[in-house]
Amino acid sequence: MTPDLDYIVINSVKNPACEGGANSGFFCEDDSDCPGGFCDPFAHGGNCFDAGDKITTRVHIGSAGAPINGGEFLLQYDPSCVTLNSIAPVAPYTTVIYGPVYGSGSVFIAIGVNPFGGVDGPLGNADVLALSFTKTGECDECELCFGDNNPQHTYLVDNEGQRVNVAPNCKGIRELPTLTLDIPGSITTNVDCDKPTAVESWDTPTVSSSCPGGATITCRGAHESGAQYPTNGTQVQGGVMTGGVFPRGNSSFCCVATENACDQQAGCGGTVNDCPVDDVTGKPAGCWTVTVNDETSLDINIQLSPPITHNDANGELTRCIKFTLFDGIGDPLFFYEDVTFGGLYNFAGKVDGKVKIPSAGKWDCITAQDQLHTLRNCYTFLPADCAGGKLFADFSGSPVLGGNWLIGGNLDGWKKFDPSANPSLDNIDILDFGTFVGQMGTVYADNDTPCGTQGPNADINGDGVADAADYAFITSNFLVNSKLCCEGPQASEEAGITEISVADLQAQGLGDLAAADLNGDGMLNMADMDAFTQGARPTKTNNGRGGKGVRSGR
Repeated sequence: MTPDLDYIVINSVKNPACEGGANSGFFCEDDSDCPGGFCDPFAHGGNCFDAGDKITTRVHIGSAGAPINGGEFLLQYDPSCVTLNSIAPVAPYTTVIYGPVYGSGSVFIAIGVNPFGGVDGPLGNADVLALSFTKTGECDECELCFGDNNPQHTYLVDNEGQRVNVAPNCKGIRELPTLTLDIPGSITTNVDCDKPTAVESWDTPTVSSSCPGGATITCRGAHESGAQYPTNGTQVQGGVMTGGVFPRGNSSFCCVATENACDQQAGCGGTVNDCPVDDVTGKPAGCWTVTVNDETSLDINIQLSPPITHNDANGELTRCIKFTLFDGIGDPLFFYEDVTFGGLYNFAGKVDGKVKIPSAGKWDCITAQDQLHTLRNCYTFLPADCAGGKLFADFSGSPVLGGNWLIGGNLDGWKKFDPSANPSLDNIDILDFGTFVGQMGTVYADNDTPCGTQGPNADINGDGVADAADYAFITSNFLVNSKLCCEGPQASEEAGITEISVADLQAQGLGDLAAADLNGDGMLNMADMDAFTQGARPTKTNNGRGGKGVRSGR
C-alpha cells in the first residue's frame, strides 16, 4: 500500500479535526483522538498566521504494507512567505543520513532508523520530521510541497531497503486575514414628544475581511425587560438592523462576525453581559446600547428684546430663564435653565436651546421669563411643533411684527413665588421704576445672572451697570403686561400700578423704593419719572442688592 506523504501544523491549534479514519472531521487535540487518521490543525483555520508567527510542522506518512525505515525528502516552499528555521527527524527516525541541504525555497534531507539498533520503523501512520518556520511578510496563500527534482527526490524506504513511492500532498499556509466589525455607537435619547417611545436609526452593522471567502455577521438585541428584538434574519452577509422604535429603558445589541477559512471571530455572539470588554473602546466587544430616558427634548428658540450689550470677549450673556409647561388638566410643571444668549452664530440676545423635560402629560403650552429682567411670554404648541422627536417652542422676534421675544423692563418678577407680593408683578409699572432708581449706578460684579442670582438686578441690557440704557427699557415698555395664553381666559390680568404712596410702599416692605419719590410729594408716580427724565436724582441711592434670589428648580 502506497503511503501518502503530508505534514501538519501542530503549534497553532485552533479547531483541529481528524483527517482519515472513522473520526474524520471530528474535533481533536492530538493523533490519539483519531484512530485510523491523524489530528490536522490545518483544518478550520489552523493554517492562518500573522507575520512573525512561529510555525511548527510535522511530516506525516500514511499507512504502509511494510515497516518504513527511512526516506529522503525534498521540501519546497516560498521564501517570501516563510523562512525555514530548523528541521530534524522524529523518533524512531533518529538518524540523519545526509543533509539537510538548503536551497532557495527548498531543503533536502534523508533520514532513517538506527541501522544498528535492530528496530524497524512503524508501518506508516507516523510523524517522521519536525520543521520550524517563521511567517514572513504579507502574502497570499502559499504552500509547502514535497517534490522530485533529480537528483533529489522524495520517497520512502522499507525494511528491505526497497524504495516505496509516495503521493505527497501540499499544504497551504494562509495569511491571517484582517477581520473588521463596524457597529453603531451607543445612543442616549429621550422619548419622542408625548410618546413613551423613541425612534432611532443607524447605519447597518457591517463586517469586512481580507479573506477571499469574506465573512458573515450575526446580531441579536434585547430590551432590559428580556424582550427580544427581531433582527431581520439572524445571519446575513454584510449586516443587519437599521434601528426602530424603542421603549423607555436600556436596549442592548451585540454582533459577532465570523470568517470561516481562518476560524476568526470579532465582536460577541452573546449579550452585553456575556461579552468581553474591548481593549480599545472599554465597552463590550461588538455591542452598543440604546438608552431612552423618561424625558422629552424641548427645542427652544428664545430671544431677549434688544438692545442687549455684551461685554465679554465671546459676546455671550447668561440668564436664568424660568419655563412653565401646561397640559390644561394638572398642575403646571416649571423648571429653570441657565440660557446663554449671543455667541458667534447667533444674533445678539438670541439662542437656540435644547433642554430635557419630564415626559408625563401632553403639553399644550409653555411660558418663559427672565424673572430678574423681563415679562413672562408664552407659546402654544401646534401639531407641527412635534418634529424629529423634539417639542419646539419659539420666543423670538418683535411682537410688533408678530414675534414673541421676552420684553425687558420688569424688575420684580423674581418675587412671583411670594404669595404676599404685590399682584402687579406681571406688568412693567411704577414699581419697576422705583426698583431701578434704588439700584441706579450699581456696578455688578458679573454681567451674567445665572440661576441663584439674588434680586433685584436692574442691569436689564446686560452691560454690567444700572444706568440710563436700562431706564429706557422701562419707559419704552411702561404698562406692558405679561402675555396670557397658557392659563386660559380665567387667568387674572392685573393692571399696572401708575401711582402708590410712600406710606403704602413702606407698609408693603418696599421702603427702599421711596428714594424714587424725586419730587418729594409722598407719592411715587409718573411725575417722578418725568423728573428723572429732566435730570432729577435721589438724594440717597440704595446700592444694596438685597432680596430673595430666583429659585432654582434644580
